[in-house]
Amino acid sequence: MQAQLDILQQCILRRYNALLVDEAKADVLEILFFVQSDIRFNQVAADVQVKEIWEHIRGNEVQTDFILGLTQEFHFLVGQAAWEDMVSRLSDSVTLSYEASIDLDEPVGAELLERMGSREFLFAQMTQYPWLAMLMALEFVDLDKALGGERPEATGE
Repeated sequence: MQAQLDILQQCILRRYNALLVDEAKADVLEILFFVQSDIRFNQVAADVQVKEIWEHIRGNEVQTDFILGLTQEFHFLVGQAAWEDMVSRLSDSVTLSYEASIDLDEPVGAELLERMGSREFLFAQMTQYPWLAMLMALEFVDLDKALGGERPEATGE
């Protein structure tokens, strides 16, 4: 899987460096760091949450184009078998706590468990929406390395 993450990092850097306008680069940095720090993929348990994530991305054309293009490029480079393996591994890893706790007498907490998605749900969502699989994969990418050391300025918000 590390080989696929390395390819993903290369795709991110190539696409980022191809952007000609600083504002577009800032938009891409915003979405990449938003995905890693603000989305709790282990708590995506309903279609409405997937829709909210998409609407956030879709609200910015640069971000939409970057994520969709990144998804297509990565899939092209790794092929269908590696893509399917990645979706399966993401489904397993993101739902690890949910699946381990579901049958326990004292799960991680009923309220938390209620917010967590099942493996089947997330697998189906990532199969239906490949961009969601790409977003989940981004959670495992070293963005400093992928971006050649560039980081957005902290806003203090």
